[in-house]
Formats: sequence, structure tokens, C-alpha cells
Amino acid sequence: MTAYDTLFWFLVVMLGVVAFAIEAGLAVRHRTAVMTAMFSTVAALLYMMLGGGDASFGIRGSIPGFETSLPTITLPKIDLKVGDGAAVGVRGISAPTATVSAEKNLPTGPFADCDTCPSMVAVVAGRFVMGSPPIEKGRRDTEGPVDVTIKEPFAAGRYEVTRDQFAVFVDDTKYSMGGGCAVSGRSSQSANWRQPGFEQAGTHPVVCITWRDARAYVAWLTQKTKKTYRLLSESEWEFMARGGVTSMFTHGSMLGSTHANFNRGRDGTIPVGYTSANLLGIHDVHGNVWEMVEDCWNPDLGFNALDGRATVLRGDCSQHSIRGGGWDSTALQARLGARAAFDGAAAANTVGFRVARVFE
Repeated sequence: MTAYDTLFWFLVVMLGVVAFAIEAGLAVRHRTAVMTAMFSTVAALLYMMLGGGDASFGIRGSIPGFETSLPTITLPKIDLKVGDGAAVGVRGISAPTATVSAEKNLPTGPFADCDTCPSMVAVVAGRFVMGSPPIEKGRRDTEGPVDVTIKEPFAAGRYEVTRDQFAVFVDDTKYSMGGGCAVSGRSSQSANWRQPGFEQAGTHPVVCITWRDARAYVAWLTQKTKKTYRLLSESEWEFMARGGVTSMFTHGSMLGSTHANFNRGRDGTIPVGYTSANLLGIHDVHGNVWEMVEDCWNPDLGFNALDGRATVLRGDCSQHSIRGGGWDSTALQARLGARAAFDGAAAANTVGFRVARVFE
């Protein structure tokens, strides 16, 4: 191999190094050096192929085999994907914060199946950690954590069921309510959903109802709309309430009066939707009223179904889980991972419910 050949292949290798630098991302971080090397190498190759450069090697004329055309050099294709920005030094590209759902034909905004039906929001299937980490302030041993995969999309009530909505059900069915309700922790035979111990308007969440009353309401909704309504499962409730966050509260590590009605900031409930929504556009997941779910009470989340279904064959089925805290709860009681048990035959002026709907 002549000196000329050696130089030629050296320059080809140099061009390959430049191409590798572009592919590896070095070209962005060392733009000036790489571009200088690339142009210098290409210029030298062109000069040699066109017959120049004899001063160093004493060679005149053109390079054999290159008289009619120049070689085509193809640089490796740079295929940037979302999330690769940090690796290759590309600015303006960031990793996705959530997985895009592949599920089709779900409503893209709030919807209702009738004029007096609850406003609903579609929730896509997904995976999350249910409960609270061991270091979370206020955590109890009943809070897991456990990995849960919600296998089916569902719709959740945008708000807690209101007095007006519940009144339509009672008037339409002539439903007979049981007597008595816990008011400020004490049983009162005179209190009921129309007289819960504080003033309410029709837009306040209904309280002083039992778990059985809530199930009667969703059965009526199913019959009325020909769509399948039910109570949320406990894992669906937390998945919906979190809306993708892993913090103690939907807005971070603190709970304020703009986020929730809690800690007796008002002596009773407030209209639904009065405070800010979570990332899914769902309101009142903290405070206002505790929300009943379908599941039988299990003090260990490991005994709950981990696929989004309600747990109805294990645990104490005379009691059911309630979530979210009420108007008299502390911030720690209203955490996303907090949970409590509630007698299925009991009623309290701090407890209400939210509905779910199946996509069929």
C-alpha cells in the first residue's frame, strides 16, 4: 500500500468517526470540533480524488477507479425518539409523563346519560401503586402498599352524588329510607338525608345514607339509562383519585382550603365542585364527604383484588371501605392512601358516595 493509499483510508476512517460522533450525540455537545473535522476530511478526499495533493506524496493525476465519479458516502441515520433528549443532548425533547392510552371510543370529556344523571369522566386502564409508602406521614398499617393493574377502563362520577340527584331516585321509586344518622359522631334518630344536622342545598353531596341505599341508587340508574352503573371498587377509587400522582394529595404534599373542604373549615358540606379538581378533572376526592365503595373491608390491602375488581368474597362484608375523608377530617385522614371501615347498615352526615359506570 502506497503512502497515498494509507492517507486515503485514514481519511475514510476519520469520516466514519465523524459519522459515529453524530450518531452518538457527540456532534451536539462538541459541534465546532466535529464539524471542522468533517469538512476538513471531506475537503481532503475531494482534493485527492480530483488529482491534487502531489506536493506531499509526489503523485500526479487522478486516482485510479475514480476518474468518472466520486464515491457516495451515506452517514448513519439519526433516529431520535421521545425521551432520548438527555442521552443525545438534543434540546426541546422531553420524556413523556404518562402512557398514551390505546383504548378507543372512550368519551374525551365529561358526559351524562340523562339530565338528572351524574356527570361522568372516562378513566383509562392502567397500573399504579395503591396505598402509601412506609415513610408517609400519618400512614397506617392498613395502607399496603400493593401493585394494582386496572384491567378495564371505567367512568367515574365527576362529583359526589348530590342531594338533588338522590331526591330524583327517591321520588321516582318511592324508596323507603331507614331512620337514624350519626351526627358529629353521635347517633340521632331524627337526622336523615334531608335533615343531616346542618344546612344543605341541592348541590351538596347527599349524606346520612347507608351502603345499601347507595347500591339501590346505582341499580336504579342502571334501569333508567340501560347502562351498567355501580359503586367504584376501592382500587378504582384510588386510581381515579390519584389521577397519576404518587404524592399524599392530588396537588402535592400539602392540602389547602382551595383543594378540599376538611378539618371543619366549614361546619358541614359545601356544594360539589367548589374546590379544585385533580388531573382527571374529578372534584372532591379529598374531604367534603367520605365516599363508600363496593369492597368488603380488609385490613390488609394484600387481600384485595389487584386487578381493579371489588373484593366481595373476602374480608368483613358487614363493613365496607370508605375513602377520601370528610368535612370534619384532618388532612392526614384525607390522604389519597388513607382508608377506613364503615358499617354497611350505618349512616353518617360525613359519609356519601360517588358512582362508576361500565363501558360495554
